[in-house]
Amino acid sequence: MLLDEAVLARSVDFTCCDVEPAILARNFLLFSLLSESDAPIDIIWTVFYDFFLKRPALDLLTTHSRRLLDCSQDLETWHQGQYGRFLKFCSRHTLAEVHQCWTRYAEFDTLPASRKAKVKAAFVGGMKQRDVQGTGIVTSVGRSAGPLVPEALMPTSEHFTHFWKTGINSMDAKDRTDADFVNPTFAYCNGKEGFDVHYGTDCLAAFHLALAFADVKDGPTRPGNPSKSQSAVISAQAQFAAWCQAFKKVIAVAPGSRVVIRAFVGEALAFCDALNYCASTSSTSTPSYVVPWKGTLTTFDGGDYKKGTSPPAPLEFDVIDTSNLVDHLGLLNILTVTVPLLARRPSSTLYTETLLPLGENAMSRFAEHFCGDMATTCLLLDIAPSSFLSRFTTTSNVHELLMHGFGKEISYQFHEHTSWKIISLADPLLPTGRTNCRLNFTFEPRQLANFLLGVYHKMFADEDVAFRMGSPAERRAQDGTIRYTRASYAAFLRTVKARIQEDVTWYVTMEALFDLLEQDRTLLVGSNNYQDLCCQLHYYNVFSVETFLPNSSIFLPCKQSETFRGWADVPTMVCLTLIVPRSKIRKIEQLDVEEVGTPPLWCGLAGPGFQSFFSTFRTVFGRVVSTGTHDRRQLSVEEDINGWASTSDLTVSLWVPAFAVSQKPAMSQISFMVRTTPATQHLQRILGRELKLFTTTLLDKEHVYITRERPGQPEEVEKIRKMSFAHFNDPAAGNVSVQMNQTCTQITSFTRRADISDAKDQETLENGALVLEEQVSPCAIKVTFGKFEEMFFFPFPVDGTRTKLRISRKSHYIEVVATPISGISSPGGFFVNPFPLIFDVTVLTLWNIHRINLDRLPALDITDKIRLSNWLNPHISLAFSDREKSMRSGGLHTNQDVFKTLVDVKDTLYTLFVRHTGIQGDGMNRVFGLTDPERGEIQIHTLLFVMVLRLDLPAHTVVLDAYALPMTVPRLRRLRRMLETLEPVIIVTARAETTAWKRLLPALAERCRTSWAHRADCAYAGHAPRSLEYAEDLCAAAARAAMAQCSLRSPSGRLLHHL
Repeated sequence: MLLDEAVLARSVDFTCCDVEPAILARNFLLFSLLSESDAPIDIIWTVFYDFFLKRPALDLLTTHSRRLLDCSQDLETWHQGQYGRFLKFCSRHTLAEVHQCWTRYAEFDTLPASRKAKVKAAFVGGMKQRDVQGTGIVTSVGRSAGPLVPEALMPTSEHFTHFWKTGINSMDAKDRTDADFVNPTFAYCNGKEGFDVHYGTDCLAAFHLALAFADVKDGPTRPGNPSKSQSAVISAQAQFAAWCQAFKKVIAVAPGSRVVIRAFVGEALAFCDALNYCASTSSTSTPSYVVPWKGTLTTFDGGDYKKGTSPPAPLEFDVIDTSNLVDHLGLLNILTVTVPLLARRPSSTLYTETLLPLGENAMSRFAEHFCGDMATTCLLLDIAPSSFLSRFTTTSNVHELLMHGFGKEISYQFHEHTSWKIISLADPLLPTGRTNCRLNFTFEPRQLANFLLGVYHKMFADEDVAFRMGSPAERRAQDGTIRYTRASYAAFLRTVKARIQEDVTWYVTMEALFDLLEQDRTLLVGSNNYQDLCCQLHYYNVFSVETFLPNSSIFLPCKQSETFRGWADVPTMVCLTLIVPRSKIRKIEQLDVEEVGTPPLWCGLAGPGFQSFFSTFRTVFGRVVSTGTHDRRQLSVEEDINGWASTSDLTVSLWVPAFAVSQKPAMSQISFMVRTTPATQHLQRILGRELKLFTTTLLDKEHVYITRERPGQPEEVEKIRKMSFAHFNDPAAGNVSVQMNQTCTQITSFTRRADISDAKDQETLENGALVLEEQVSPCAIKVTFGKFEEMFFFPFPVDGTRTKLRISRKSHYIEVVATPISGISSPGGFFVNPFPLIFDVTVLTLWNIHRINLDRLPALDITDKIRLSNWLNPHISLAFSDREKSMRSGGLHTNQDVFKTLVDVKDTLYTLFVRHTGIQGDGMNRVFGLTDPERGEIQIHTLLFVMVLRLDLPAHTVVLDAYALPMTVPRLRRLRRMLETLEPVIIVTARAETTAWKRLLPALAERCRTSWAHRADCAYAGHAPRSLEYAEDLCAAAARAAMAQCSLRSPSGRLLHHL
């Protein structure tokens, strides 16, 4: 968690989720320790980061853990304690899990010596195993240095090797002396005692290492001429100390805390669903399970989630950061559960990270995560990467390109950090108060059905024969991980259904999709998963095929089946519970973990003439208790809390169509199986060709139960269907018709109609008035004739150069046919306004440029030109793509296209960097003049005063701390003689680039704003910049006043203030 003293000016509320309780226990231990302890920061550092501790550090950890135990006996005690005001638990279950971890930390030092020796041996053995495997170049740590990664790779790799040999981060030998005690915060994971630390663990990866390798003004002192590796540690420790001090200051604020940190132990996707359910129903008891392999349901009984609580715990979020869960869970799974939780504001942002490339060309593989055309999928989910729509980003991953270019022996990973924004709130011309401004749209049903079939194929590409026979690189990229199930696809369709809105259109679409599915033979086991797909679609209330309709001719005979003998009423979907004897699972439990891995599991239902697989099920260790008979039978599970460490049988429950279990049940079998993948084929020698762990018949009354409800989860389906996904569409916003290409793989056009109701406008149209269209913003086309003027908004950025009008002069309507942008080669879209400032009431949002606090960014010492050029020149040079480099070499010309304009802006920025630092040109320049020779008297339209070069650490790039003075005719006349004294470096900007700078400068000023706020009557409201006209002022009076006030910081600033 990043924090500095600037947060004092506002309140922040973090909600953190992790499936491993020890992660949250360690963090809460740190936060609470900082809130009260005067312990030296260096000791707190070792407690949090080192595998082995000295006695003072262990004593501090033990004492504080005992204090935490006293405060966490129950939720009420915690709330009344000293930490409860800023550290909160979302549920009692979370508190219990974290309390258990603190108990182990508190008691570790009192364990028998033999047991502690065993734990220490496990540490030493685990560390040696990592050392035997070899390290070489470790890019996971070096990438934290951003543009200085070439200098950081060797020293950080040396530190990684050192840490895994010694368990101590410091490379100073005296810091290892007497560090003989195991750090218990690393000794417990997954409920086990020993050593199970991630193989990539290194504390340096959590810090901005560019500070260690760049020449930074006022950097941390490094006494004794330390090695580069030790310098990296010293820099990390200094950053940690600064963060700790800032955190202490924030927490010390009375009477309440400006910072609240909430914790939840559980699986990420289920947690998001639980939050959505709580928001939709106001109920704190949800149908979502906390984690796999356990039967606990998520209940938000932590105290702040009850209706009427003040202040309430957040159920919608301004920012959601998902780390690199995309690599493990799949992008579509992440988007379907997080998008409903984003607050409906233009500033709301979702962050994702991907680390594992999906093929040999990692840079072009990001689109593969979408399982279909990126633009179409983004439209359906109403969210998109801002860089995809803007065609640029202000964060850098140039260092990833460098490491990837070194070869696979250096890096097989490619880190991509992506910022996502809500598309329907992206247009700066949309009216303020835009919470319900999402447009409705309709597809031609069969076109949408074909597209959804394509998504289905991509989600389950591992079942595709052609894929399996494809390139080895693509198969390796899938790494044997099954990220999607039929439930994933159903959840995705649930979100799409909410966007389509019209029930008739959706029904026809699903009918068409099932027509295609029934004829499709692309997936090897597609037909075997058909029943699972139908069941999940019915479960989520997306669509019900005929077998799920209670009066259908197919379903009615099911009631006579032996399966349902004695049932008064047979539902179309039932829960099948299978009791798997513990002895059957031990077949693979006894194998080495490295050999078994994490094999995907599924259930198989087979009988005469059919075989179906079901991938969505719940598993709990324990004893099933049955009450009632026939259709009134209810099951519960007395869970064995020891889980995998227990001897209890495994209870597996899954939803199945009643139709599927009614066909000759005496001859049908249900199996619990390992799913066949290339990574699990070696298990056939133990489990047999079909990889079955346990099999029995449907009529096995000892091991098989069929009931109306899942064990311990009454009315589960009804609760799931209460979750809301459709409450954002605005019927008054109009409707847009969507057309796709012939293969139904991407959208080709949007059509929107306006009926002319005014009599005078009708007459003007009938008389043949010229109708004009103009793209005025990324998503809007303005249509005018006579006195008529109307904005046609679309649900996605469009290319105005390809707009068509359909005009019916007699019927008095106009249709606008617009083409959506599609990738980097499309004009229009945000090229119309590349740097939008979106004003919503009093909040001004930078849509595609991240904010910075200039005064807090480290200033660089630029006196050593050679050392600076070694990393800065490649960094800023690689800001140009190959395509942009070829355009750049074409030279400057007046009639620029939209692509060249952005290239020219980047070229000007490049000149500013190299001329200010002196790595090119004659000396270090501070004053620059942007000029357009074609503009008559005013040639210099903007003066730039560059003060200092700074590191933008979170974005892995650099910024120039500068002042901009837009020139007007009176201002230029007054300052002409002074300009001759300043001798600015002249940079020529052609007409289109000049306009782009007028848009960019207000955005850059806004990104640095920290000390003043916009008023409701701000001149920027709905119109920033104020003017695009040449030689007219572009900033508001308030901005000028703030600039003048801030300008007094330096002699150069005072000169600018005088100007």
